Amino acid sequence: MVGELLEQRAAEALQRKASTASLDEKGKEKVSVTGKWSEAEKEALRKALTKLPLGTADRWIKAAAAVPGRSVADVTQMAKEGLKAKPADDAYVHT
Repeated sequence: MVGELLEQRAAEALQRKASTASLDEKGKEKVSVTGKWSEAEKEALRKALTKLPLGTADRWIKAAAAVPGRSVADVTQMAKEGLKAKPADDAYVHT
């Protein structure tokens, strides 16, 4: 019971952090200057998704936290539309 409560509070804190990290000082969602993802950002997302298998609680929130400056919406869109899997392992791009 206590463990579940602690896990729930940690997940809530992580969600608050991820949602506020993608907001500017006026509370609006940050938009990147170019909108393009760098190869370093793509690689960071690939690594995060490799460590966060399907079914992981708060998978997309945790993935967004691994790519500074990108929101949950950014990482889910990249994973669904533009992230090319490396031939050895494409399991991390499934949503």
